[in-house]
Order: sequence, then C-alpha cells, then structure tokens
Amino acid sequence: MHLFHSLLSFQDRLKDCSFAPLTLFVAVLFLGDFFFGPANGFAEEKAEESLHNLKKITLQYYSGAEPVGEAAFQQLKEMGVKVIISVDGIRPNVELARKYGIRYVHIPVQYSGIDRGAELSLVRAAKEIDEPVYVHCHHGKHRGPAAMAILCQAAEVFDGKQAEQFLQEAGTSPQYKGLWKSVREFQPPATSEELPPLEETAEVDSVASHMAEADRRFDHLTAFLEATEDMTPEIEDQLNGETLLLWELIRESRRTVALDKSSDAELVTAFEESDLRLKSIKYELKTTHSRATWLEKLNEIKRDCKACHAQFRN
Repeated sequence: MHLFHSLLSFQDRLKDCSFAPLTLFVAVLFLGDFFFGPANGFAEEKAEESLHNLKKITLQYYSGAEPVGEAAFQQLKEMGVKVIISVDGIRPNVELARKYGIRYVHIPVQYSGIDRGAELSLVRAAKEIDEPVYVHCHHGKHRGPAAMAILCQAAEVFDGKQAEQFLQEAGTSPQYKGLWKSVREFQPPATSEELPPLEETAEVDSVASHMAEADRRFDHLTAFLEATEDMTPEIEDQLNGETLLLWELIRESRRTVALDKSSDAELVTAFEESDLRLKSIKYELKTTHSRATWLEKLNEIKRDCKACHAQFRN
C-alpha cells in the first residue's frame, strides 16, 4: 500500500478520536518531510561530492547524476539503494555496482523525449521493484528526473502536477520540450500492453547512429531557418531548442568514443573540440536575433563536420 493511501486510512481511523486533529497535524508534518522533504520542495540530500544533483522523493526513490567511482557507489550503499536505473545512453558500470551489492537496470532515453517502450519499462520497474531505487542520467538534471517523474506516476507517488513540479525542482531545462511533454502526457498502460523485460545493459545507439540523427537535425534546422523570414521570440525559442538537441547528440558521441578504449586518440580529440565549439556557438546564438548570424553559425558547424568526416569517415 502506498504511503499516501496509508495516510488517508490513518486519517479515517482517527475521525472518532477527540485528539484526532492534533495527532493528524503531527503525522502530516512528519510524513510531509518523509515524502517531499522541506516545505515547497523535494529533499536535496546533503551527500558527498561523489553524488551530484541528488534528490530524495521518498525513502524508496532517489534521483541524481551518474555515480562515478568507488565513493559514489559506497554512498549509494549507505543510502540503502539496491537498484540503480540508468537512463543514460552509455553502458552502466554494472561490475562496480555488483561489488557494492547493487544491481543495474538500463533504460536509455533520448533528450528529445521518452518513447513508449521506455515508458513501459519504467512502469514495469514501478510494479516490480520494491527496494530503494536510484535513477540517473549523466548530470541528473534532465533525462533522469523526467524518467523519475514517469516512474513515480506509474507508482502512484506523483500525480501530473507533482511530476512537473519535480522537473522544476530538479532543474530540468524547459528547452527540453520533449521531456516535459513526455511527463505531462504520460498515460498508464492498458492491460493489453505488454511490459518489456528489464535489462541490466540495454543495446545503446552507436556513434554512427548519433551522427545520422545529428545530420537529420542539422538539415531540419537549416531548412527551417531558410524558410523563416521573421525572427520572432517563438521562432528563436524553437531554433535554440533544436540547437540544444544537436549539441547533445555530439556530446553523447564524444562520451561514447572516449569510453571506447579502441578509439583513435585523434578522433577523441576531434569530438572534444567539436563539443566545445558547438557549445560555444549554442551560447552565442542564444543572444542574437539575426537570421544572418544564425545562417553564418550553421555554416561554421557544417564546415567543422565536413572537415571531421574528411579525416575520419570518408
């Protein structure tokens, strides 16, 4: 039985007691901190630097950044975490997790939104896992909180409003419109929908698939801009959102290449430079209202891509 339902039942049992109002008030104060942490927000755990952006939703559900190194997994063990759900696009460190008695579930999601297959996997996790769970992406601010918001809706811990409030508290950028849309429009599955098995390490997108998606987004961005005459705030917001998703694809590719021990050192360096270059351009474009500047910067990105392809792909 969920905690919220337990509280309602507790309230019913106290109706006939003369001290019920005071007792219920104390119970709500206690359970409110247990359930949501401080007033007007979710609890931000004062953990060591090994775990960043750590949030406690209940005693069972936590979210944050990717745990890196022994100290991070030791911290999770001390918190009582038994299961880690990674929604990152990188293979999780299952070996180090096992060393600390923790098992992994891998449900990769995209910055552009959480597809139905991932949603159903999160529903299955909500139904089957009754131990403390830590959900993470890379930095613990965007994909991870969005997945946690869906997991908590599936577990009936959040309603829709609380799910969106959690995204705000976690610092999920409104520019990731697809993630917000996934949380806002989540619907529990029908009984006829089959829930996929939970995997320790799921198949992840390769660098080639990331690059193909980046090409598609770049072409879409360029065509959209060329067809645009007036740079309205709405248009600029859409362009900035598309540029952000393009940068995330390059960044994920950089991480994939860097973690592959067989990668050419020059290729790793090229991705690092592209990541920094696109990040810089992304911030420059956020402050401009000029269509000509947008086209100029997109041409710079295109030249960088062609130079990299000429050296490593063609």
